[in-house]
Amino acid sequence: MWGKTFFTISFLMTVILITGCEPKPQPIHFGSDQCDYCRMMITEQDFASQAVNNQGRAFKFDSVECMAAFDLTAENRDNIHSLWVPDFLNREEWL
Repeated sequence: MWGKTFFTISFLMTVILITGCEPKPQPIHFGSDQCDYCRMMITEQDFASQAVNNQGRAFKFDSVECMAAFDLTAENRDNIHSLWVPDFLNREEWL
């Protein structure tokens, strides 16, 4: 009985850890973070965007155009997990 309970608990913990580690966008520090494509300072929350790779590293951009150019020129495009833009109705949310 102990073996079955241990297996069940271990399985549930693994599922929780795997689903909780989904790569997500990171906070942008406006006025200090630089665009990972053009190196311009990111100042406008309305136009910022992000690309997140499979390891969870966020590449931050000052505009959607820079993110698109980065995505088109990325050497390892298969490693990009997701692309994020701000929600214009709620600036704190990413789509």
